[in-house]
Amino acid sequence: MIESTAEQLPKTALGLTKDALIRVLHVDDDDDFLIISKRFLERQGSFQLETVSSVKEAMQKIKQKKYDVIISDYQMPEMNGLDLLKELRAGENDVPFILFTGECKEEIAMEALNFGADRYFNKNGTPEIVYGELVHSLRKAVKAKRAEEEISSLAKFPSENPNPVLRITKDGSILYANKAAQKYKCKIERKSKSFVPKILRQAVASSLSSGLTEEVEVKCSDQLFSFMVAPIPEEEYANIYGRSISENKAAWNSLEETVNALVLINEKFGVVGRLTRHDGRNKLSVIINNIYLAKQRLTDNPVALGYLRESESAIEQVEKIFDFARTYEMVGAEELSYATVENCVNEAATLFSDLNGAKLVNKCHGLTVLADSLLRQLFYNLIDDSLKHGKKVSQIKVHYKMEKDHLKLLYEDNGVGVAEAEKELIFKEGYGKGTGYGLYLIKKICEAYGWIIQEMGKTGRGAKFVMTIPKVNEKGQPIVQIQQQR
Repeated sequence: MIESTAEQLPKTALGLTKDALIRVLHVDDDDDFLIISKRFLERQGSFQLETVSSVKEAMQKIKQKKYDVIISDYQMPEMNGLDLLKELRAGENDVPFILFTGECKEEIAMEALNFGADRYFNKNGTPEIVYGELVHSLRKAVKAKRAEEEISSLAKFPSENPNPVLRITKDGSILYANKAAQKYKCKIERKSKSFVPKILRQAVASSLSSGLTEEVEVKCSDQLFSFMVAPIPEEEYANIYGRSISENKAAWNSLEETVNALVLINEKFGVVGRLTRHDGRNKLSVIINNIYLAKQRLTDNPVALGYLRESESAIEQVEKIFDFARTYEMVGAEELSYATVENCVNEAATLFSDLNGAKLVNKCHGLTVLADSLLRQLFYNLIDDSLKHGKKVSQIKVHYKMEKDHLKLLYEDNGVGVAEAEKELIFKEGYGKGTGYGLYLIKKICEAYGWIIQEMGKTGRGAKFVMTIPKVNEKGQPIVQIQQQR
């Protein structure tokens, strides 16, 4: 007998979770709007966007690649969004379609829906609300489409399906059960409802009433199944397609426990780190004040003053180590977004009083990269390294070169440079003068971004740090964007 062990789940499509990848084609003749929309949607984590600026480009893309959903503006040159929708439907392409436009005319919305658009949205409004509704509708449209495709696939050969397949009437009687259903004690009893659990009967009645697919979890023998209820209202029965989720459930529970444990550990480390730095800095402040008072009383004792100065130097190093620890905790913790390189370089430079007289040449206008707030720290550390170790630095230059598959972001100074034997060592933890963490931290920040950094200058002619940045990341998301100067 089938026993119900789970509450009815919300109406949804089988096998599509919130984080399942959704391939989106966005069509709009406003390039800036495409960039903003791409940022908003890809921050959700489950969307992979490609963008085009005309219907003609869109049709070429659609011929070459399958998309889960299409978003289109209405008003565009040559052909509009409705033209694209009509052409798709005329070609029997039923990909979910959402009209996302600034045109607020009711007749456009009605025409779009009549031709098979899934939703119509006005893109003007509060971004949180507009994109919140858009994300919800995108997921809903794709779930429905994938459910339809899965039903079609499972329904072809029910007798050969290794998972349970049943047909249940509106009043709860079983009309059909394949071998897999019988194996798990889903027996055929045409005049009996005793083999259909209440939760499944309720799902069938509800889906027949609404015409929507529903999903429920039911235990058959020792296996937990997810059953998809596909209504056939005109026949007053529903086809039920099951798949075992016992192993998935166990794996998910184990993963959830592990993630929760890691979150707890991370929180503890974060609290310990913050408290340690806070209390440690307070104690260092006491020590520094006492050293100051001692120096006032020992003005005629050069030996003692020497010891005290060494103590002050050690305290400065401890404070820099605290700064490193605070910054290192942030590496990889922020969600990456597009940062303007020119601004980050300028902001880093302003943290120094006068760059010791060195001139900053910033040639990064129009360049944005996928990074986080630590990008400014990266340039700060590079500038700090030049000023401390370059000895004769009179110019610092930051510029870039676009190459075939990547971009090279270059930081150069005209100081004494780095000895050949030290080019690999300088990025190691603790190496060099001072704390030995400045360049080590730079390397870790670059690794978090997916960049590679190398020192490629010539000894005696200045340092040259080359950061190699791929054009796209593993998700196909652009890492580098260049706005052409006008």
